[in-house]
Amino acid sequence: MDNNNFEQIIRKAVKASKIRLLIAGFMIAPLGAFMVYLPNIDDTASTAVSILVRILGVFFFLVGICMFYVVRKSDRILNSIYGSPETLVWIFKQDVVYKSGARTNNSNIMFNFSDGKTVPLNLSANLADEVLVYLMGKLPKTRFGYSEDIQLRYKQNPGSLIKS
Repeated sequence: MDNNNFEQIIRKAVKASKIRLLIAGFMIAPLGAFMVYLPNIDDTASTAVSILVRILGVFFFLVGICMFYVVRKSDRILNSIYGSPETLVWIFKQDVVYKSGARTNNSNIMFNFSDGKTVPLNLSANLADEVLVYLMGKLPKTRFGYSEDIQLRYKQNPGSLIKS
């Protein structure tokens, strides 16, 4: 694949991630708002149940709103790769595994920035490997791959991972 294909793949993956989060946010936030209002409709519920439903409603509403915030963060990947690559200090692939231990066909490419923030990008496992190879050529000052030592150094001082 050539560079234009990888750029299109990365842009498509970022866009697909944004769409998934927006859809989830548009579903969860109104559900939370409805749950907050629900005890006003049903006056047969006990006070404890009404309070619990309202607390859960506030939680769902806030989770839905947070999804909109995360959508805004995904633009940072493209801006860093093509505009300010010096802000990307560490990139690694993380396989997506369910809590039951079952593996999926997806992987997250974890983009770690010099300010200590991390933004994941979800791709198919095979495509993630190809994109990583492309990014290694495009971002020579960025560290690639995961180790406990790099994780510790990143937590202590993200800027220390920048290659000279």
